[in-house]
Amino acid sequence: MPHPFLVLCPQCGAEDSLTTAKCAVCRTPVTLTPGEIAVGNRRFSYPDYYRYLIQNLAVFPKRNNALDAPPNFKRTSGPATLHTGAKSFRFKGYRGWFRRRLWKGNRQYRGNLVILPECLRFVSGKKILAELPVEQLRLVTTSSHALLVRGKSNPPWEVSFARESALKYEILLRNWVDRYYSATGQQVVEYQPFLRTAHLNSPQRRWETWPAQTTPHRLNWLIRLVIPILKGAWRWLGPVQVSGMENWDSRENGVVVANHLSKIDPFVIGPAVDPRIAFLTKSLAFRNKGAAFFLKRAMGLPVRRFSGDPSAISLIRDFLQKGVKVGIFPEGERSWDGSLGSFKEGTVKLLMALGTPVFPIAVIGTFEVWPRWRKKPRRYPMEIRVCAPFCLLGEGVSVAEQTRFLEDYFRRELKAPSGRGEGPGKPESLRS
Repeated sequence: MPHPFLVLCPQCGAEDSLTTAKCAVCRTPVTLTPGEIAVGNRRFSYPDYYRYLIQNLAVFPKRNNALDAPPNFKRTSGPATLHTGAKSFRFKGYRGWFRRRLWKGNRQYRGNLVILPECLRFVSGKKILAELPVEQLRLVTTSSHALLVRGKSNPPWEVSFARESALKYEILLRNWVDRYYSATGQQVVEYQPFLRTAHLNSPQRRWETWPAQTTPHRLNWLIRLVIPILKGAWRWLGPVQVSGMENWDSRENGVVVANHLSKIDPFVIGPAVDPRIAFLTKSLAFRNKGAAFFLKRAMGLPVRRFSGDPSAISLIRDFLQKGVKVGIFPEGERSWDGSLGSFKEGTVKLLMALGTPVFPIAVIGTFEVWPRWRKKPRRYPMEIRVCAPFCLLGEGVSVAEQTRFLEDYFRRELKAPSGRGEGPGKPESLRS
């Protein structure tokens, strides 16, 4: 099976040919270390290789754009499976504090994904099973190892490829959409949770909130059991260093904002800092009954990635009022290359409107432990930096300006020397 991240060989240009040992086409050796990718004599950092993919994966011949591509041009994937439809199921949240209806696909097709100059199709032989015109696309992203797209009035598509990488098709479709909108004089600023071609305006009002509880609630039995197990696991895989705990106040109401490198991020932050943080979690993770059982008791708050979700705003406000900090990853998805991604303007607008303190936490090393594309974790030191809380301005500053401020803030914290801001003493190990 080709590598889910190494999807283009820099030596011969073959797609989906690289493994962790060599290229199946030109036989060039491949070496992966926590900080570098080596393909023959060429060496890349992970962000550099990701930029290489964006620059060199082209859905159309480079002399053409999405509007003047040859009329008969098309790009067809290998065997794929499409999950679509809009079947819903009911989810009862932590301690019955909320109830939500979540989506899962109820139809499955086998065939091929076809990219045409102005539309996206899923076909089986000569039969067109589903179609999305480019101007109707409202979401382009990946979920786990599947491509996730949605049209303006269509149910989401979740496409799994048998022998190809979902990341490759995410990059191809984003380049495809970019070319289409640039030809019409527009620029895409976000691809998920919504495809946007313009920056958001500042919030018009601050939301009203009631005083939070002053006594932290008692965790349920499952989380009290899991926390020591997680601490032991991170000591073996890491260890984890924690700095800046003098900036943390378990009784203060607010939103925890952290960069997102790996699926283990919330499970490292909780034991290291405070397990009483309710993290926003993509609703697709709740489709599995086992995962839903655990996420419910871990205070997971399901949010939809593929459509508007105003009820999630009420969930956040309700948990804040109960004295539970809410954890948000403003990048909206895990990093593919270990670098800080763009913060979603909708999330920043939410933080501005809430007006509650923001508790920033910088996460370092979890990408090297378990990157998005790796099947198993590996040992590597991790660090959690708890930074001083602050509030975003709700008026007089644009959402774009506040977004840039937050991104620059996290870049500075992530580049700072280890243990910076700890105050008295040195960084402590994962607290027992």
